[in-house]
Amino acid sequence: MAAAALSVLVNASCARNTGPLFKLNLNSPLKLSSDSPFGLNPVSRITLVSYKDPYFPEPIDVPLNECTYQKDPSGDLQIVARDAAAALDTAGPLERLLHIHVYWQPYPGKTFSNSSTTTATIRYVVATREGTVSYTGTGFAYPAKRSGDGLEIDLESASLQLDTSTGAAPEMLGISRLSGKLFARHDPHRTVDLMRQVALLAAGNTLP
Repeated sequence: MAAAALSVLVNASCARNTGPLFKLNLNSPLKLSSDSPFGLNPVSRITLVSYKDPYFPEPIDVPLNECTYQKDPSGDLQIVARDAAAALDTAGPLERLLHIHVYWQPYPGKTFSNSSTTTATIRYVVATREGTVSYTGTGFAYPAKRSGDGLEIDLESASLQLDTSTGAAPEMLGISRLSGKLFARHDPHRTVDLMRQVALLAAGNTLP
């Protein structure tokens, strides 16, 4: 009951920044995991700052309740995070997916950060039964090992712009900035499945 009440209060206070496709869900701020102390694993979360109105940037908080990764033979990392839930203010389901391809892994103290050399390409997809909106861009992704095969990934200074839009899904971000922290488990098969889902939705397919 307390979690539900908190969710209502936060959603109400953030309504002007979130819109129908970006409501917060605080019912499960922590999920069970054997990965970390006390069996709790933090939920991945990103913040998008929309510059659709350049004079009034709008921050949008997006929790992602599933995150997996795989490592390619070349050493690249494929990371996919996902949130699927019933949209609170629209009919039907809502799906948000974030795919990050990390080409280069920086090592603090051994390599130099160059603001013109990003480390990852990013695709962010918002899909409903009515349509799909896809954004692409680049940014910095800093992966670090957690217990077992887990990864903690810091996302910094990423920029996104509209790539594709189909159906009746509203385009809400325009040019935007992205930052956040992901907690990914090593699951190559699930990662491939989610990457395929991202590609299908970005190509204009809608949710079933």
